[in-house]
Amino acid sequence: MKKLIVISALILLSLTTFAQYGLPEPKPTWKDKLRFGGGLGLGFGSITQIDLSPRIDYQLLDRLNVGIGGNFLYYNNKLYAYETVIYGFGPYVDLSLVKDLSQILPFVANTELVLHAESTYLNLDPDMDFLANPPRQERFWLWQPLIGGGVKMPVGRRSYLIFLVLYNANERIYSPYQSPIINVHLMF
Repeated sequence: MKKLIVISALILLSLTTFAQYGLPEPKPTWKDKLRFGGGLGLGFGSITQIDLSPRIDYQLLDRLNVGIGGNFLYYNNKLYAYETVIYGFGPYVDLSLVKDLSQILPFVANTELVLHAESTYLNLDPDMDFLANPPRQERFWLWQPLIGGGVKMPVGRRSYLIFLVLYNANERIYSPYQSPIINVHLMF
């Protein structure tokens, strides 16, 4: 009887010890690596701007996300009685430089330091290029390469917030995005 109690105790002890290690997580499927989301920008006053930026994101590697985003911008300048709609799209990439910033800065938990680059193509009203000679007659496309970085913070098991500060490498006088550009996107 003593042997049975000792053997039972050892088995229970080994089970609790094994439970500390846990089972490995299953390899994520392509659906688990896919994120949807975007950003919303609002500005009111003498200039009203409403910016919607939907995005689709895929985690290609552990530290590399690629995606494509859209842009829809309503712009109204009351000083010049000018109103327009700007729309566009473009691919982007996020590279995680530091996977966990708490190793460097102890007060920042579960935050990644990322590099970001995107190539946005915007369709603009011909009146926006007011310096064109002769004046433009049709809407035109403007390439806006944006580069910069920021931080990525989890807000759930699959979702995250990403705060970015970007520089417009093709800034024109009629560019709707003037440097520095501050973006916040929620992906889930």
